[in-house]
Amino acid sequence: MRALCTVFAAVALTAAFLYTAGTSRAGEVPPSGLDLVALQQRSQVARSNQNHVEAVERRRRRAERRLARAVRRQQQEARQALELAAWLAATAPPFRCPVSGPVDFVDSWGDARSGGRRHQGTDLMAPYGAPVVAPVAGTASSSSSGAGGLTVELVGDDGVTYKGMHLSRMGATGRVASGAAIGYVGTSGNARGGSPHLHFEMHPGGGGAVNPYSKVAQYC
Repeated sequence: MRALCTVFAAVALTAAFLYTAGTSRAGEVPPSGLDLVALQQRSQVARSNQNHVEAVERRRRRAERRLARAVRRQQQEARQALELAAWLAATAPPFRCPVSGPVDFVDSWGDARSGGRRHQGTDLMAPYGAPVVAPVAGTASSSSSGAGGLTVELVGDDGVTYKGMHLSRMGATGRVASGAAIGYVGTSGNARGGSPHLHFEMHPGGGGAVNPYSKVAQYC
């Protein structure tokens, strides 16, 4: 009987030891199967979140690279446009005589005209039908009035608006290059019955007329 009790005590001590060894050093109960599943799920969620963050960061970096390339391309195009504009400005004539061919003119600025008016331009006497050309590049449009007759107006790239009156017919309109035929000398308006000529005006900034004689005398 005493031997049997000794065996039972040894078994009890062994069981207690095994139970104690099964616990953590901190005295915590080992995780159950459900706890392990939860830990695995949290780990998967963490990995998924990390993957998402990394994917977003990759997309952001790609977008930044694309934007940088687009900015460089636009800057290059802007530089090329400026270089082209500078080249055109350097090679294009600064001004052309507004009538192609022989012309005759005097400084008649301010001379009296009918109705108490004063002459506000230079009359370029030329053969009927002689081409009227754009003195500079710009945008041309046509109009008509009783006094000026058939008229071409050129808003020049140089900031000056040019007007040519008494045309026989119009030429090119819209965007035109320097030297493009934008009309033809005639006798329309109050020049009817008189000598064909181009009444030529200059309006800096689209404002009031200034005497164009010195400009015409330099280039015609």
